[in-house]
Amino acid sequence: MYTNVQIDAETVRVLNDAAMGRGEQPRALCAYQICDSFDDAMARYFIERGGVGGENGKKDDEGPAFTQIVQHSLRRLANKTDLFYMDTRGLVFTIKGHEGIHPAFPVMAVYQIKAS
Repeated sequence: MYTNVQIDAETVRVLNDAAMGRGEQPRALCAYQICDSFDDAMARYFIERGGVGGENGKKDDEGPAFTQIVQHSLRRLANKTDLFYMDTRGLVFTIKGHEGIHPAFPVMAVYQIKAS
């Protein structure tokens, strides 16, 4: 079992480790990308219990999907992150070897650590 503190720390680590582009722009990731970069043991724990997430990717009555766990973490971290939204048309993700994950909604949030 993992605590919210451990989950939030891993979420922040992943956001901080996102690929840096040109210039000083903050790096940004969506929840699906954060999930794919999560610690393998933590990811496996949540996927086994609730499924990966995305469209049709949740196990029935087994607890929250992995993507939902990360989204809850991002909400708890709202004071440390900025977010914007993007259209999900044509996007397909792979999370820890699970391929073909389509976003569950037509718009999704993209997060970045607030600039200091």
